[in-house]
Amino acid sequence: MIWIRDTIYMAWTTLCSIVAFFAEKTAESGIEANPLILVGITVLLSVWLVSGTWAASIAGSRQRSVVFHFFLGMLFPFVYPLVAIFVLDVRGAGQRAKVLHEEQEAEAEAARLMDSQQADAQGAEDAPDQFDRDYFKRIARDADGLPTGPWLVSFNGQEMKALQIVDTLDEVVVLEIGGDDGETQRIRVRYALVESCRAG
Repeated sequence: MIWIRDTIYMAWTTLCSIVAFFAEKTAESGIEANPLILVGITVLLSVWLVSGTWAASIAGSRQRSVVFHFFLGMLFPFVYPLVAIFVLDVRGAGQRAKVLHEEQEAEAEAARLMDSQQADAQGAEDAPDQFDRDYFKRIARDADGLPTGPWLVSFNGQEMKALQIVDTLDEVVVLEIGGDDGETQRIRVRYALVESCRAG
């Protein structure tokens, strides 16, 4: 930013020199200069310089071409710098935001995959060696003694949704399932035929 300050100082010095030169030539020629015109020209040039350097400083802070935006700031005094404040973004910020979003999605997907694998591993650990009376009796009721369910029970190569486990007998488990007519019905499944049972 030091070179911008030096550029402004050099431009202002040059401007003052030019004004002094023309003022001297005007005095030598015997032409009486109107002070208001001189003040107006000085103010106008100052506005151009301030607007240009303002736009250049905004562009520099956002990694854009300083010279290009300096001239745009002079071409549209104070309008362009005000627009640049809100419109001009940091060069490459959009691409970096896109990459960051993709990385976050990848991390989220990896986390979901890990959770799924952990759940599968936990389910495999919880699966009993055999589906017997003790197993179904243990899962039939919760800690408050209320029926649990629904359960997805696989047997004889088919999977059926049991609304609840009604009873556990010596050789069979009694399951309550939903019928086609909306009514519930009870079926008996031999323990030896059960292939899997999981929460549904």
